[in-house]
Amino acid sequence: DTPGTIDLMGHVINPLVHNFLDLIAGAALTLDQNSDISSVFSKTNGMRKRRKINEQIASLQDKLRASFPNQSDVDIQRKIVVGVLGNDALCGTLGATLYHIFENADRMPLSKLAYPNIPNYSGVKFVDRIVMQDTVVCKHALQAGQEFEVKFDELHKRTTESEKMALFGGGRHTCLGKGVSMDLWDGLVLNLKQKHIMCTVRSYKERKDHVFRIPEEFIVEVSCV
Repeated sequence: DTPGTIDLMGHVINPLVHNFLDLIAGAALTLDQNSDISSVFSKTNGMRKRRKINEQIASLQDKLRASFPNQSDVDIQRKIVVGVLGNDALCGTLGATLYHIFENADRMPLSKLAYPNIPNYSGVKFVDRIVMQDTVVCKHALQAGQEFEVKFDELHKRTTESEKMALFGGGRHTCLGKGVSMDLWDGLVLNLKQKHIMCTVRSYKERKDHVFRIPEEFIVEVSCV
């Protein structure tokens, strides 16, 4: 609430997500802001990058085993998944969504802004899918067995709640983090609505990342109403 310039990613969003994931995992996942773990999903990693990622995952696994010596390998792996899948996806979703809200705030206080019920932007750029049977989507013929990417760039243009929920998929392909994402977003919005301050975006830059859309710089100027 103090007037001045603040790095929203470093001082608000990253700590919020880290604490939230630590609570879910039941232990400090100690994920560094510059961790490469989530890059494990990238198709462009070279051998050096993959070795670094493997070392970071092994380090996280050792820390969790020390914290939970009586838990099974499956339970430890589930906690690792929380950190690997959840961190950048949540940080990116919150960061990108708040950026577009603040960028169009027109000097209105946070308490008066219109916040969507569902985050408008996803921290995940795409998901891979395999065609199960020959079909046609948007005039594009897809053959059974063909691999394709479902990109989320246009989801923010959806207008109805049901269309926006497409962000999380459906059925067997529903995003595992849907509930977590919605709970965290609802809590963040509830907090922002109590803030009688203005946030003006001074700089915003997204990290160069093949898999995730995540701000590496999100600087805002906080001022009193």
